[in-house]
Amino acid sequence: MPETQVPLTALIDSAMDAIVSTDEYQQIIIFNGAAELMFGYRADEVIGHQLDMLIPLRHRAHHRKNVDDFGKTGVTTRSMNMPGVSYALRADGEEFLFEASISKVDVEGQVIYTAILRDITSRRLLESAMRLNEARLSQAVDIAGVGFFEHDKVSEEMYWSPQMRVIFGVGPDEPVSMQTLLDSVFPADKEKLLSAMDSVQRASGEGCFALSYRMLRRDGEIRWLAVQIHISFAGSDEARHAVRLVGAVRDITRRIASEEALQLASSVYQSSHEGILVTDENNRIVDINPAFTELTGYTLNEVKGRDPRMFQSGMHGPAFYQEMWQSIQDTGHWQGEIWDKRRDGVLHAKWISISAIRHPDGSLFRYVAQFTDISEKKRRDELIWTQANFDALTSLPNRRLLADRLSQAMSASMRSGIYCGLLSLDLDHFKHLNDTLGHGMGDKLLVEVARRLQDCVREEDTVARMGGDEFLVVLKKLSADQSEAALMAEQVAEKIRCELCRPYHLDDIVYHSSSSIGIVVLRGHEESEENALSHVDAAMYQAKARGRNSIGFFDADMQAALEKRSQLEGALRGALDRGEFTLYYQLQVDQLGHATGAEALLRWNRPGYGMLLPEQFLAVAEETGLILPIGQWVLDTACGELARWQTDPLLAGLRISINVSARQFRVAGFVEQVSEVLNRLGVNPRRLNLELTETLVLDNVEASIAKMNQLKQLGVTFSMDDFGTGYSSLSYLSRLPMDQIKIDESFVSDMTTSSRDAAMVTTIISMAQSLGMAVIAEGVETDVQREFLAHRGCKSYQGYFYETPLPVAELVDKLKNINNQYLS
Repeated sequence: MPETQVPLTALIDSAMDAIVSTDEYQQIIIFNGAAELMFGYRADEVIGHQLDMLIPLRHRAHHRKNVDDFGKTGVTTRSMNMPGVSYALRADGEEFLFEASISKVDVEGQVIYTAILRDITSRRLLESAMRLNEARLSQAVDIAGVGFFEHDKVSEEMYWSPQMRVIFGVGPDEPVSMQTLLDSVFPADKEKLLSAMDSVQRASGEGCFALSYRMLRRDGEIRWLAVQIHISFAGSDEARHAVRLVGAVRDITRRIASEEALQLASSVYQSSHEGILVTDENNRIVDINPAFTELTGYTLNEVKGRDPRMFQSGMHGPAFYQEMWQSIQDTGHWQGEIWDKRRDGVLHAKWISISAIRHPDGSLFRYVAQFTDISEKKRRDELIWTQANFDALTSLPNRRLLADRLSQAMSASMRSGIYCGLLSLDLDHFKHLNDTLGHGMGDKLLVEVARRLQDCVREEDTVARMGGDEFLVVLKKLSADQSEAALMAEQVAEKIRCELCRPYHLDDIVYHSSSSIGIVVLRGHEESEENALSHVDAAMYQAKARGRNSIGFFDADMQAALEKRSQLEGALRGALDRGEFTLYYQLQVDQLGHATGAEALLRWNRPGYGMLLPEQFLAVAEETGLILPIGQWVLDTACGELARWQTDPLLAGLRISINVSARQFRVAGFVEQVSEVLNRLGVNPRRLNLELTETLVLDNVEASIAKMNQLKQLGVTFSMDDFGTGYSSLSYLSRLPMDQIKIDESFVSDMTTSSRDAAMVTTIISMAQSLGMAVIAEGVETDVQREFLAHRGCKSYQGYFYETPLPVAELVDKLKNINNQYLS
């Protein structure tokens, strides 16, 4: 070996990298120590052998091609890196990866290839693991929805990860900058982000911060972001500046919504006034809320793990629960009213909603029941319903419930063809009982009447109180034959009439009463419910008109009368505006025949019917309320005549009496109305006399007395009209500020032939004199009647014996003649 080769060989053997040299025929000529360690061969085992022994069989062709390609370049001295990665074979047969740097040298006409080899198996495994980790990390980041960005403040270069662009709605090729991020911050949150960055800027060393804020996307959608930013700084503390920002961004909109929903649900669960019970898939209780304990008395420890059947009240049968669970299974939900037991054993009504909660795969997770205690509400509702449908005094159905029962009876009759019946009754002279014995005694009578009525009818029939002393009875299923049905209804009515005639023991008083009953038989809806009620009332009033304590049927004649009344009401409504009313005046005289005044009597000149008397239309006017404007017109007209009479010496001392209806007198401003007319027309109040009936005054004695006293203070006088036909007592009469009592013509007409009427007239005159009241008799038609009255002390008269009612002009002429004769 040449001397110069010895140092070279030593250098090659001491090299850290494996060195293998071959001649141009690929025979190994140099194999250093590092190569021995790499391949596991001693140098003497490989030198002189083909290089292929170090290459796995399946890679030898590829390796030879690479070497041949290198040799054909024609370059005598050069080096190259083997393309790609090659595989080698150790002595023990293990393959490994190597990386080679090859040199081709021509030494004294001999070509030598020298390769410096490195075992890169471990590095490649590490690189592969790193690439796998990077792929896994990238995949995890994508799944987690995390976006990354990096901003070099020096170069202003900006990197946004693909997920970052997805979050912000920025296209893959669209340029981005730090301003892009800042511009997306929701205006109300921008200060919060800038403040956080500023705080890091002012702190020492490198800094990072994390916060959540809202982002306003370009499409207008608001999203919540969780951001972590790391800021690197350069420079001294006095002049440091940010050079790099690295951030991670995650869209947490769903999480925020879920947290808010959970917070709300938790708040509702804990603070709800509704009881909440949760069971597992086996219907075992797992949780309750505080309201459940408050409403039922049970704590969680007492119910946990138990079946909700522990609360059952026993008021619902198996079919109820079977239907409930069937609904839950079919629809996942059920709600309704249920009765359960509290811990103390008390039953309570609940309005409950039960829902089945399922896992995403459809399997059952929980049952949730929410309920409110409606026991008190049901009690109030029942009380309200009772108050709305039943009479408070008698506990009978009232007008409202009666209408429903009547409708049901008529509908059933329509389906079956069987007649039903309707009775209307009121108590005769009931008002007299209230006036004499008080309303408390009247209430006791009504309670007893209600009991007797119920005893007179079947269970399926209905007895109702309509108000006052008026009762209605609905009789169901009488007969398919109208005559037989009418007979059956009459038998019930007669039973009721007899029962109500029996004496009543009211405290220490034995009271006798009777009733008037009207009957209508009905089949289906041949007539309306309203007409049925109207007809039965008409029948009842017909019975009352026959003398009370009797029974009346509704018939065709009554129908005709009703239709006539309806027509009358229609015509009456416009009569005042059309000027169809007029006043006639009937003379009133003293015992010498001298005129003292006149009574104003209303007449209606109805087109096509002639002049109608008050008894032909006043009842309708009273019922409809038309009496109020008509009464005001009478007051105005009569006082207008008084005003004119005051200017005539022959008429100035006369007075006019007008009749005041009950409805008119009860108007709150009646006193003011009278005062206004008197003042407006300048009438002397003493010349105006108001005639009131007994029933009007005694309807509310105290209020009547107060109103009369107010009018008396004005100077107005009063007469009690139709005295003797009512039920006033001497004690009430003595308290009334009456100036005159008017004996009703029904007594005057027969007093000379009827001892009863004669006694009544005599008693009235005597009573009036004892009370210091004047007396006037109406309906005086003969001289015999006048003498009878005069002989007993009655000194004022009114009737046809003196004059018929006349128009005002004729009356004035008559009055002037009478007074002229008197003055002469």
